Amino acid sequence: MKKKNVITVISVVILSIVVTCFASLPDRVKFRDLYRLPGAELKLIGYGIKRILTVRVVAAAFYLPEGVPSERILTDVPKRLEVIYLLNIPKRELDRATVRGIRRNVSKEEFKRLQAEIKELNSYWPSVRRYDRIALTYFPGRGMVINVNGKDRGVVEGKDLAAALFSVWVGENPADEIIKAKLLGQLNEETRDE
Repeated sequence: MKKKNVITVISVVILSIVVTCFASLPDRVKFRDLYRLPGAELKLIGYGIKRILTVRVVAAAFYLPEGVPSERILTDVPKRLEVIYLLNIPKRELDRATVRGIRRNVSKEEFKRLQAEIKELNSYWPSVRRYDRIALTYFPGRGMVINVNGKDRGVVEGKDLAAALFSVWVGENPADEIIKAKLLGQLNEETRDE
């Protein structure tokens, strides 16, 4: 009888761990359906959660004006990416991830040409804490606004760095193909990513 009780307890513990790992996100992780900007309405295209094994790292959402075809998402059109961090991540790790991701998505010449803009962008990244929200909004003719927890941190002018940074999420060489598909509305978040 004792052996049976031990097995039952172990089973309950394992089941509770699995349920906890895959339970729905907390209420603090929500994305709006629409953003109204000067001259554009950006609609939620898709959202997803980046996991490493069963650990949730970030939740992200991608916004575009209605009717923008997928082949034009990295062109000179308004767009927005919101990222909610589900873990604490030091600034130096965000800096490194930015450099790595951009390097994977542009030519060597382009990467060299973008060094000043990358350095400027990295100067706006904070060390993030759980539930911090970073929004990147690109405005044609102005540049990319970096917003952290509702406060604008700066603007990187021009379209080239914005295209390179958005490529890290939805370009030809994204950091994660499954998140890319979710951000582009090709998979929904309920689709398992294992």
